[in-house]
Amino acid sequence: PNDLNKSMNENNIFISGSLDKKIKIWKTNNNECLRTLEGHLHGILTLLINKDYEIISGAKDGLIKIWNTRRGLCKKTIKAHEKDVSALVIQNDDELISGSWDKTIKIWNIKTGECKITLEGHTDIIRSLIINNNNQLISGSNDKTIKIWNMKTGKYINTLIGHNDWVWSLTIDKNNKLISSSEDKT
Repeated sequence: PNDLNKSMNENNIFISGSLDKKIKIWKTNNNECLRTLEGHLHGILTLLINKDYEIISGAKDGLIKIWNTRRGLCKKTIKAHEKDVSALVIQNDDELISGSWDKTIKIWNIKTGECKITLEGHTDIIRSLIINNNNQLISGSNDKTIKIWNMKTGKYINTLIGHNDWVWSLTIDKNNKLISSSEDKT
């Protein structure tokens, strides 16, 4: 599987999504697959879990799907991007942010599926999204940059340059410091 999420740890459960187009819910103590979710047309690239334990998936088909984990059914499909959905993050439980191979970031009303704002500025695939303690959206891209955005207005704030290759992953430490990883091995 190419994406795991630890949000369900208290129940000894984790999820995986794969290029075989399937999302699996696993029990960690015995590696038993509890449920398989199917519905994407192409491989799964990113997963997350919201506060209601719904799985949100993004895939190579440009779709975002929201899954009811108890029933194993897709409750909402959003035609999100023209190309692969490669990054997802939730803001305040009512906004979903997606990044794509189409070089855009979109902020969605998670309940209605309506796109509120489209952010443009990267020149290559969006690989990672995170929100810092200042309520700013931070994006990492194959264009070797990290960009900072105002979440409320969608306005570009700054570009951080320092990697020599794709920016794969972003996280914020306990002191609100940004940590990034890159294909350049830094």
